[in-house]
Amino acid sequence: MYRVDIPVTIHVEGPFITQSALPGSYGTDAVMARNSDGRFYIAGTQVAGRLKEAWEELECVLGGEGPGLVPDKSSIGMLLGEKSGMVDEDDSFEPFPKLLHFSDFLCHDSGEGRRYRIEIDGLSGAVKKGAIAVIESPFEPGQIVPFGGKVTFLSRDKARAERICGYIRSGMAWIDQIGAFASVGFGKVRKVMVGRAEFRRANPGKGRNRVKGCGFGLAIMPEGPFCIARRPTRENNLFISEEIIPGNVIIGAISRMLERLGALEKDSPFKDLWENLSNIRVLHAFPADGCFTRPVAPPLSLVKAGKRLWDLALLQYPCLIDGKAPSFSPDWKSEEDVKRHFGWAALRRELRVRTAIDSEKRRSKEEALFAYEMIVPEGRAWLTRVDAERIEDEGLRLKVLSDLADLLEIGIFGLGKTKAVANAVILDRSIVTDRFSGNSDPGKCDVAVVLQTPALLLCPQGLGGEDAILDEKSGHKELFSAYKEAWKELCPGLHLKRFFAKQRLSGGTYQHFHFRKDEAVYYPWILTEPGSVFVFKAGDSKKVKECLKEWLVRGLPIPPTVRKFYGIPEEEGRQWGKCPFIPQNGFGEVLVNLSEHQRLCPASGVITQITPSKGEELWQPAE
Repeated sequence: MYRVDIPVTIHVEGPFITQSALPGSYGTDAVMARNSDGRFYIAGTQVAGRLKEAWEELECVLGGEGPGLVPDKSSIGMLLGEKSGMVDEDDSFEPFPKLLHFSDFLCHDSGEGRRYRIEIDGLSGAVKKGAIAVIESPFEPGQIVPFGGKVTFLSRDKARAERICGYIRSGMAWIDQIGAFASVGFGKVRKVMVGRAEFRRANPGKGRNRVKGCGFGLAIMPEGPFCIARRPTRENNLFISEEIIPGNVIIGAISRMLERLGALEKDSPFKDLWENLSNIRVLHAFPADGCFTRPVAPPLSLVKAGKRLWDLALLQYPCLIDGKAPSFSPDWKSEEDVKRHFGWAALRRELRVRTAIDSEKRRSKEEALFAYEMIVPEGRAWLTRVDAERIEDEGLRLKVLSDLADLLEIGIFGLGKTKAVANAVILDRSIVTDRFSGNSDPGKCDVAVVLQTPALLLCPQGLGGEDAILDEKSGHKELFSAYKEAWKELCPGLHLKRFFAKQRLSGGTYQHFHFRKDEAVYYPWILTEPGSVFVFKAGDSKKVKECLKEWLVRGLPIPPTVRKFYGIPEEEGRQWGKCPFIPQNGFGEVLVNLSEHQRLCPASGVITQITPSKGEELWQPAE
């Protein structure tokens, strides 16, 4: 079982341009693509597209008489991926991801220059008025410029890997042009050098001396820009990346890797890992500003007043601070300072516009334009933790964690929309700490629970009787009633006093097909957002302590009423097939009694308490 890296260098003759979507200097119509470091590059997706065309042309020329040189049509789809629904006649949205991963191909040379193009009027034979294009052309005609990158893939055996390497060599040798303006002689490929493949083997059993206890810490370092897409825009062609790498994305990538490596086969050394993957909990990976210190989702109880940051979670009623109304996060112009305070790295983004190519016309397809706003990793680590508390057998738990650690030695493949590759480093679980993590002992004071990741706590019918039905007209009363009943189901000893929370809907065609296809009526999921704060009065401290300890280790379970409404099985090992927002996928992560609740609580001398008038509800006290 191998990870294979093949270095490739493409030598292009100038003039050459691969266009950027970003604006250039004044008066320039077509700009050379540069990455976030300002270096010229050829996108890996463009190289993959040209390789696909080369294989298809070679297959047509050879007529099936070149075994071992060119993959057949089905193999091309397996190697470079297929659009969802292309293979399945039911248009099931099932993904057909690529096996080959292409890095960006970077150029170490630099240069400046412009070229001009005009259009001729067919009637007069003169230059058409206003029809001039200014093209950035940093490379002189005849200048040979190398662009270096690599192709990476997984293979269960070395013989198959060597065969794929042969396909890549033959296909790369057939590419004669790359980039824009091919019809006027730009971007002639003079030579492609495919280096010797480097093999990294996944050795099950190697990591047993490194893994102890019930889990380990994990640092994920993407090898290039990536896109973990949020909800798409209204036009559905701009995908903006999240800053985090969700646990379900990590688990999905690991699952696909295991499939590639034959974990479903009876004699696979990763069989135990495959069968127990649903019992492993992977937290969302957060981009860390410091070494091995995992960031914390800023509580929604935070306010700004003057030039200071305050936390109102422990105050009984709303207040003025220094005689002024404090502003909550929806009113902030920027939250970068707050995120930095809670350990979040400041990340750069990069916009990349892509389009499908019509291979017959050798130009962009009509209405096939889309864009990714990607995260540039810049060598940073995204920190997470892996827990296997749900595997009760200690020996099996150790083997599963060890096998997972061995698998991650070769990296993580297929993250997000761009199917990015990332390196992974196993860390001691105790090293990856959360900033400002507090004391989970309820004691005699209120208990404040802060969500670190989205949690499925509500459903449209509400949890507080007929009066708690949730729709667009619902207000504080309905939300308080629903949340109160939800927490009561999870831990009867906690009595909700007040909350600071945001909600959003999640759903759409894809999630409906995968998780609720058989339901007669479709409802989206109601998610409570990260940073939401719930303040409780604790009852039986022993039972409350047990609940809090379990939530910190295993995540928030889904309330029974919510499970019933959405048809989610009670057995945790089967929930992944009916709901994406389960604790094993990193959702429902909580921290209890953050130290910042106390440290940033305004002193009595700077606040003016606002008490509710008769019949008015402000922050609902406990009954």
